[in-house]
Amino acid sequence: MSADLDAGSFPPVDVFMAMSAVLTGVDSGALAGPLDPLGLAALLYATAQQNAGSDLTALLAKFQTIAATTTDPVAIGTQLLAPPDAETTYVARSVILEWYLGHWYTPASLRAYAKDPNNAPLDFFIISDDAYTNGWAWTIAQTKPMGYSNYSYGYWSSNPEQTLEELITDTPAGSGL
Repeated sequence: MSADLDAGSFPPVDVFMAMSAVLTGVDSGALAGPLDPLGLAALLYATAQQNAGSDLTALLAKFQTIAATTTDPVAIGTQLLAPPDAETTYVARSVILEWYLGHWYTPASLRAYAKDPNNAPLDFFIISDDAYTNGWAWTIAQTKPMGYSNYSYGYWSSNPEQTLEELITDTPAGSGL
C-alpha cells in the first residue's frame, strides 16, 4: 500500500483496488490476479460505481485522504468503517461483500439490517457468474461454490497447494517468504 495516493493521480479503479485490499485483507496483487483475465477489478468497480455513485466517490476520496497520512491497513480500514452510521461505511461494507461473495448488497439495506436484523430483508443481486465463482469466501475457506469446480474428480483427497497465508498475500508456495 502506498501512502501517495494523491487525488487525481491514479485511475479510480486503481484507487478502488488499493482500498479493496485494505477492506478485504487480501493483497491487491492477489485480489483479482496480476493479469485479471476475468476483468473482475473493472467489473466490481463498475458495479459499485453504478449502484453507489457519489457515495463511492466519497469513500474513495476518504480512502485517499487517510492513505496519505498512514500506510497501516488496520488504521485505514478502521477509519473507513467509521463512524458506524455513515453512508460511506455501508458502501465500504458493500465493497467487502462484493469481493467475498460476488454479490452487490445495497448500502441502504445493509443500514436497515444493522438497525433491525430481524425485520430488514437484504436487497442484493449476483454481479456475474465469474464474480460469484471467484468470490474470496471460497478461496479463504479453501473450497468451491456448490456445483462448480476447475478440478478433476477426487481433488479433495490432496492437501491444498498453498496455505491460506500464501493465498491472501500472493506469495508463491514454497518460496519461504
